Amino acid sequence: MSTGAQIIARALHDLGVQVIFGVPGLPVTDIGQEGLNLGIRFVSFRNEQAAAYAATAYGYLTGKPGVCISVGGPGVFHVMAGVRRIHSGLSVRQIEQQ
Repeated sequence: MSTGAQIIARALHDLGVQVIFGVPGLPVTDIGQEGLNLGIRFVSFRNEQAAAYAATAYGYLTGKPGVCISVGGPGVFHVMAGVRRIHSGLSVRQIEQQ
């Protein structure tokens, strides 16, 4: 029987995800460990906002899916800054020029 973390990691792997960004904590560590078992790299950060920005930059620079996973509660609010950035329509290069 598969766990939720295994199902999520397998789905990300099947979608071509090669890197996951996040802050260690439950259930993030479980998903990250299952991802590592499938060859997905996990990049750890100290706060969710930085992880979300890194996932955004990774996706922009590589053209591959940039994935950030977060714990519930306050972690979700910290990720929202990066999510807002994704939907702003501005690239990293455009922000540097402003």
